[in-house]
Amino acid sequence: MGLDSWDGRTVELAGTVDPAARGRGIGTALLEEAVRVCRDRGSARALLIVPRPSAAGHHLARRCGAPLEHSEHALRLDTAPAPGGEDPRTRLRPATSDDLSVLADLLTAAFGQAPVHLEAGFADGGTLVVEHDGAVVGTLRRQRDGRSAGIYGFAVAPGFQGRGIGRDVLRRVSRRSFTEGATSVRLEVAVENDRALGLYTSVGFSRVQTEDYYDLPLWTASPPRQS
Repeated sequence: MGLDSWDGRTVELAGTVDPAARGRGIGTALLEEAVRVCRDRGSARALLIVPRPSAAGHHLARRCGAPLEHSEHALRLDTAPAPGGEDPRTRLRPATSDDLSVLADLLTAAFGQAPVHLEAGFADGGTLVVEHDGAVVGTLRRQRDGRSAGIYGFAVAPGFQGRGIGRDVLRRVSRRSFTEGATSVRLEVAVENDRALGLYTSVGFSRVQTEDYYDLPLWTASPPRQS
């Protein structure tokens, strides 16, 4: 089971148990230990990610008393998008400490909150600022995991949406990832966000699966163990 936190408050948990070893309480033990780690770290929240087809994962979440919090489509791009459509007024650059306030506002408007340690992600150059006519209008974070690249926290200010800026930026960042050796680019989008889903698929991303996020109770009793 892996633990990951994008915003410093919420930990996302994802794991699996070999089908041949299921029914022995291993999944419950893994989850109990993950919850203990989240508590020890002072996390505010833990979300268990369950692929939609996983009956065992949904069963485990229900036994824990975890309600469904939201669902996301996992998308993947396997070939670089064709060049074209770049607006010279739109510029991408690494984020600096001077951008902290405006990026926090952008991410809060888009996702309801910004990462606690947002500025800590500036050092490696993975957090990018989107400028249009000199104004900061968006942000995203690039991350590599082996040969796969990920795009996270992609936001464009509401007043600048619908102008093709997001599509332009997504194409540029995806092409750069393939140029740097990635064999695929992945991202996630909330199932109800049809506008964003349309943007991503127009660039060439395709849906590979749907994932349900369950809100694990961190400060209540542990889930019942299987016999």
